[in-house]
Amino acid sequence: FERDLNDYYDDLFSFVKNIKSKKWFPKYFIYLLLPYAHINKMFMHASPKELSYMTRLRIRPGGHINYRTIAYLIAEKAAKADRYIKNLKLNDNLKPNPSSRDEFVDRS
Repeated sequence: FERDLNDYYDDLFSFVKNIKSKKWFPKYFIYLLLPYAHINKMFMHASPKELSYMTRLRIRPGGHINYRTIAYLIAEKAAKADRYIKNLKLNDNLKPNPSSRDEFVDRS
C-alpha cells in the first residue's frame, strides 16, 4: 500500500509540475486528486449558544466516546480563545474518560 501511495504521489507531482504553466487549468482541481488521507485544515465556527449546547448535551455519557472527546476539546479550546465563552462549565467531572466503565455503561 505504501509503495502504491508513493507512486501515486510521484505521478501527481509530475502532473502538477507539467500542468503548472497552463493558465486554463483550474488550480483547485489538484486538491480533488489528493487521497482522502491528505490533511486539509478546516475552519469551524459556532455561536456561544451553540458551544454551550455542545458542552451541556454532547459531552455527557450516552454518546460515542470519540464524539464526546472531540466535543469536549472543541469547547475547551473555544473557552480558552474567547473571553465571552470562558464561562462554559468545563470541569474535570465533564471530561470524557475512555477507560471509565461507568461512562461506557451509562446511556442516560
